[in-house]
Amino acid sequence: MQISLRLDGDCVRAFHVTLLERLAALEDVELSVDVRPAGGGIPRSAAALFQLETAIHGLSHDGLAKRVPLSALAPYRQSPASPLAPS
Repeated sequence: MQISLRLDGDCVRAFHVTLLERLAALEDVELSVDVRPAGGGIPRSAAALFQLETAIHGLSHDGLAKRVPLSALAPYRQSPASPLAPS
């Protein structure tokens, strides 16, 4: 099965990486990620929403909603010619 995810590379979160790791661990899955920034961008209120959710649920500030560098998605990045599976 081929799975291609479209993520805004300007706002990568730890839960994106966790999702990719779990999908990549499945048998017979070819995984790729397109990380071009979203046309309209991420709403400014998104960061506040993550902070509110963290506070309401008593989650760690260093948890799955934290921002991570774009390089964290490198094993899953889509090449111009064809999707890449993680190594």
